[in-house]
Amino acid sequence: MGSEVDFRSLEVTKVCARELGKLLTGLRGEHWQLFQERVSDEVPGYYDMIKRPMWLKEINNKINRSDYRTFQDVKEDFDLMFSNCRQFNTNEASKYIIDWCAKAEQEFNNRFHTLAAKYKAGFKAQLKEANERRNLDGSRAAPKRAATSTSSLGRSKARSNGQQPNGTAPDDHPMEEEESDEDDNRPLKRLTRTERDKERSPPSKHRQQNGHASSAARRAQSAAENGAM
Repeated sequence: MGSEVDFRSLEVTKVCARELGKLLTGLRGEHWQLFQERVSDEVPGYYDMIKRPMWLKEINNKINRSDYRTFQDVKEDFDLMFSNCRQFNTNEASKYIIDWCAKAEQEFNNRFHTLAAKYKAGFKAQLKEANERRNLDGSRAAPKRAATSTSSLGRSKARSNGQQPNGTAPDDHPMEEEESDEDDNRPLKRLTRTERDKERSPPSKHRQQNGHASSAARRAQSAAENGAM
C-alpha cells in the first residue's frame, strides 16, 4: 500500500495539517501512552543512546508551526519515534513495550496511508478540474484566433495582388490636381451664393447708358449714309 502513494509529492497544506491533527487526536489506547510525552531525563542511559528523541506532542507542535513540508516529513518523525522505542527497549522485561510499539506503528501506518490516499485523490480531482477549465477556455479562444488568422491571410493576399487591404487599388499615382486657371494655375475658386447672385443681377445703369449711346451713334451713322445716297 505504501508503494501506491509517494509521500514526498504530497504537500502539507493548512487543510491537510488539520486532518493530521485529527489523526493524532484519534491515537488513543494504552499502546499510545508510551509516546505522548518526552521521555524523562531520569530514565537511565536513555539520552546516551537516543540522540534524536521524538514524541507525539512534539509532532503535534511541529504540525501547528507548519514545520512539515510534505507527508514524507511527517512520516519520518513517526518512524523515528518507533525506531527509538525499539532501539532502547531490547531486554526481555521490555517485551510488552515492543508489542505496544508494533501495535501503535501498524495503526498509524493504516491511518496515515488512508489520509494520504484521500488527499492524493482530492489533489488529482482538483488538478483534473483545473486542466478541464484551461481546455475549455482554450476552445473558446480558438475561434477568435482563427478569425484573426483569416483576416491576416486576406490582407496578405490583397497585398500580393497589388491591392490595399480594404480592396482598393494601391495609391501608386497621387490624385490629380484640380484644374487651374490659365493665368495663375491656382485651383478654380468656387463662387459663393452672393457672388452668383451678383452675376445674375441686371446690368447697372452705367452699362445701360453706354448701351443707349451706342444705339444712337449707330442710328446717326445710318441716317448719314442714307442722305449721301
